[in-house]
Amino acid sequence: MLQAHQPGEVERSLEDYDFNLQPSLDHRLIRKLETGTFMAHAENILLLGPPGLGKTHLAIGLGRKVIERGASCLFVSATVLVGLGCRGKEMGGRWNGYRPDMVNCLLCMT
Repeated sequence: MLQAHQPGEVERSLEDYDFNLQPSLDHRLIRKLETGTFMAHAENILLLGPPGLGKTHLAIGLGRKVIERGASCLFVSATVLVGLGCRGKEMGGRWNGYRPDMVNCLLCMT
């Protein structure tokens, strides 16, 4: 299983996530997201909350699940993504960093 730029040293999975950290988190919603159907519908997921609740853990876990189902996942820091956008603006609104592997890809910003 390949994941591009997975953050952190520890492999994380949804099975290892401690749902007690965030009791209000809808377990059924996470199980639905595991299927990756949100990608087929071009839907976005935004994980918000204070530090230490496991947002990165969930993002990595979801990324691993979509990869297991044959999709692609790219982890990128917000700093890098903003930098790419700025370079595109400097070039007249076009970003020449297009990569075919970024099409139909789960993008996890960390």
